[in-house]
Amino acid sequence: MSALVQVRGETVLASSLDVARSFDKRHDHVMRTIKDLIAKRSDLSPNFGEMVHQIEIGSGAKRSARYYEMDRKGFTLLAMGFTGPKALEWKIAYIDAFDRMEAALRAAANDDGADDEIADESPVFAQVRGDDLDRKLSLAREIRLAYGRHAVRRMWNSIGLPPVEDDEPVLIGASGDLAPHELVQWMNERTERAPGHRVGTLELHRDYQRWALETGREGMTEAAFGRGMVRAGYPSRRSNTTYRVGLRLLADRVCPIAP
Repeated sequence: MSALVQVRGETVLASSLDVARSFDKRHDHVMRTIKDLIAKRSDLSPNFGEMVHQIEIGSGAKRSARYYEMDRKGFTLLAMGFTGPKALEWKIAYIDAFDRMEAALRAAANDDGADDEIADESPVFAQVRGDDLDRKLSLAREIRLAYGRHAVRRMWNSIGLPPVEDDEPVLIGASGDLAPHELVQWMNERTERAPGHRVGTLELHRDYQRWALETGREGMTEAAFGRGMVRAGYPSRRSNTTYRVGLRLLADRVCPIAP
């Protein structure tokens, strides 16, 4: 089963498509209910974001269709009208998923990198200590979908899962997409993990461009590079400029930023 919630930027969201499937509702009915909520209370618009995706219509053809992504408040208001024992179970499942994912984001946001593990008292672990292996692995998967490999490795041993080697990167970010293979190669050759270390996004991209040129690759634009870094588990942070936390360019391979 796919994750019930996903992360977009700094927000945990559920999809109307997944909600309709989970609660055994027609998606057009769910869409209509959301539109009615927004029509009655325009201040709810920020809680529901209208999105577009492509669906197959046969013979290889596709068409655009709309759906909504909603935050915790939006989901809660929508689910109020769903009744029955099965609906109650799904409401609890979604609320638990929101809780775990938001706890993971808070833990990641509060991590200044001084330690390479989340503290034992973190709310991420409160619901899983003593539970069986399947539940722990399920939580690890949701954390990986939300915040990538780096967050998984910080919490892995603390919830009682066996140690893993760090030989091969498995870089999966908020969308569940793999980081571009080319980016993974560059990171393996030109960077190292450095908890707490800050490095400018521009500096990283300059070094990546130099590496791409040296290895005969076309390279990615700065925007594509930024998206790839998010998928690799290094979201952008901003001060005067954007930067990433938790990795460092190898000193003898740094490409200096032009003045």
